Amino acid sequence: ISVDILALLNGATITVVPLETLTLSVSNITISAGSSVSADGKGYDGTVPGSGVDPVAASYGGVGGGNTATSIYGSATKPINLGSGLLSFRGGGAIRIIVSGTLLNDGSISANGGGASASGGSVYVTTNILAGTGGFTANGSTAASWRTRYAGGGGRVAVYYKQSSFSGGARADSAGYCDGFGCGPASGNPGTVVFEDTTTNDLYIGPSWRFQKNDEPFNFKRIVASSGSGVSMEDGVV
Repeated sequence: ISVDILALLNGATITVVPLETLTLSVSNITISAGSSVSADGKGYDGTVPGSGVDPVAASYGGVGGGNTATSIYGSATKPINLGSGLLSFRGGGAIRIIVSGTLLNDGSISANGGGASASGGSVYVTTNILAGTGGFTANGSTAASWRTRYAGGGGRVAVYYKQSSFSGGARADSAGYCDGFGCGPASGNPGTVVFEDTTTNDLYIGPSWRFQKNDEPFNFKRIVASSGSGVSMEDGVV
């Protein structure tokens, strides 16, 4: 979709078609509080690599609960893949947003897993100016009311900008199901979240991040990890 100005106001939502990547090329986009661009539950079901086998959860940017490290896939710096699912439950879809002017996000841009134990998907944004107080999320889904199932792995969020006053947040989490009788199996692992200032060549690491071989080489002026960030590096990364 290519337009000049896109404004999502008063709770308006753009919903991604299952198994398709939503690509928005706009001059300026405004997402007001309560409005959203959503690819929640629009990714793969449980029939692709990264999928879980009940009760093991699906992976993408992070390992699903009970799954193996080899089940993660895709790029952390340019995430374009769909998330994976379990059985008929779908992972998060994929959102690609390219803005030549200003992206004002006071609402939500999300590619969360849908249903039990699905992984998060992809949110990949490049913009000139980034502003707002909203959120970017690609969270793995909990095991719903199934305390015997693991939680889906986190997806991937990557946001690139030249100028920013953004004060919102970004997550690609994985959290297990809990109720009044306790919690189910352990959560999966979070996915990857990163912001890059392309003017200064500074990399700002979100709550979770992994330097991957398929994304190297990494060449930055500064790498900044915020308080509480979890950072890992694959073997032999330059």
